[in-house]
Amino acid sequence: FACHMDVVATGDPQKWDHAPFSGDITDDFKMVGRGASDMKAGLAAMVIAALELLDQGEPQHGQIKLICTIAEESTMVGSEQLTKEGYLDDLDALVICEGSGLDISYTHNGDIDYRVTSHGKAAHSASPEMGVNAIENLMTFWHTAKAELAKFDETDAVLGNLLHNVTVITLYQQPGFVLELEYLLVGDALPGDQNVDFVQFVKRETEAEVGHEVTLSGDKGTTDGSKFIDSKGDFPMVIVGPGSNTAHQVNEYVDLNQYLKAIELYKNISLKFLEGDN
Repeated sequence: FACHMDVVATGDPQKWDHAPFSGDITDDFKMVGRGASDMKAGLAAMVIAALELLDQGEPQHGQIKLICTIAEESTMVGSEQLTKEGYLDDLDALVICEGSGLDISYTHNGDIDYRVTSHGKAAHSASPEMGVNAIENLMTFWHTAKAELAKFDETDAVLGNLLHNVTVITLYQQPGFVLELEYLLVGDALPGDQNVDFVQFVKRETEAEVGHEVTLSGDKGTTDGSKFIDSKGDFPMVIVGPGSNTAHQVNEYVDLNQYLKAIELYKNISLKFLEGDN
């Protein structure tokens, strides 16, 4: 089981109905807070599941490994380092406990993060001809990049189209104009097949726990799985965990009933898989 321990920034705390790190529980049994869905609920569920199995003297066959990473939301240096050091090489299967709402993803997009730095030349706003407007040049780059990337019109049947977003803008004073392009992260797409035995096994166990049919789909985001696939092991991965569609947003929350079901789900997946009942 794998989870990341980091979270994104809260944004303006005044826009939250509850303090971002309060862990307040609402009247309808939801916990509100940054990371509640992405992905402290999944992290807690996998740890509690392992501790409860340990108390029961389980598993009697095989081993359960808990993989906790850092910097998944940025550089993925945690999953990259653990992979390089061989922590995943002996796995037979992996569950990534991202907040999927207990639906299942068996594949996801890759990720390329890059930074463009536009250096300008300072001048008085009444004499713009004496300077270089770094903001305008950055906008020129953005429109050019948007037009060029729009030419990549291939559509994946599961994951859809190429996505391109501007997520962070930082302004500072800097003389001299030049555009610099720096790649910060390249993460591979997670290949997957919904007909793989492990995917179907997790689907059956999840449906038995939640009491209704769950969907199999592709995740348009990226997980640590994009680094885990570089391990020497050859094992299937699925993404399933408690959460909501509020990740990275104000008033992020998780339904605690779903969280409790995830604990039981992870226990059942562990025991049945290790006993060969899959």
